[in-house]
Amino acid sequence: MVLTPPGSNGGLAMSVQETINQRVDNLTRVLISVIHTSSSEAEHAQFIQGLQKIVCSATPTGEVIAKPFNEQSVQDLIDTASRLTGRTFTPNQQALLGAGVQALVQINESDANRKSLSLIKKNVDMFINNLQQSLDMEFSSDDRRSLIRGLVTLVGDGRTRPEVAITPPITASAPVATPITGTSANQASAPAAVANPGDDKPGGAAS
Repeated sequence: MVLTPPGSNGGLAMSVQETINQRVDNLTRVLISVIHTSSSEAEHAQFIQGLQKIVCSATPTGEVIAKPFNEQSVQDLIDTASRLTGRTFTPNQQALLGAGVQALVQINESDANRKSLSLIKKNVDMFINNLQQSLDMEFSSDDRRSLIRGLVTLVGDGRTRPEVAITPPITASAPVATPITGTSANQASAPAAVANPGDDKPGGAAS
C-alpha cells in the first residue's frame, strides 16, 4: 500500500491509519456483498479486526509499513471467515485461503514487489481464484472487478488498475494453487513511500 504524507506528526499518523482502516472496512463490505452472506455487524467487526492484523499499518511518523506473514493471524482470519460465511472449510479449502492471503501479503513485502505489476496481477488473481474455489462459487465479472478495486487499495504502489488484473474466472475443477514462496524484505527498513490519504482510487493510491 502506498500513501504519501505531506509531513510527519502524530495527527498525520492517525490520518494515515484511519485511511487504512477505511480501506479495510471497504474491502470487507465488498467481500460480504460478493459472497452474499447475511452476517451480523459484530461478525463484520471481528473480520475487520482480523484483517487489520495482516494488512499494513502506520508508524508514529506517518510511514506505512507492511507486516510479516503470520500463519496464526491468517488462520484466525480464516476461522473468522468461516463464521462470517456460515461454512466449515475443509483442510484443502483452508489451504487455498491461506495461500491466497499469503499471496497478497507478499506484494507488500518489499518496494520491488509493490512496483511489480506482473506480481500484483498474478497474486491478486490467485487470491480471487482461491477464494472462488474455497467457496465453491464463481464470481461475476462485476463482482470480480469490485474485489480487485478493493484489493488494489491495500496492496501495491497504486499504479494497478482493475482492468490490469482481470482474467477469466476459473471453476472449482481448476488445479489447486500452491502457496507462494519468495524472499521477504525487512518491512520496517523499507517502508512504503506514502499517496494522498484521501485518494482511494485504484489508479491513484494503494494497506
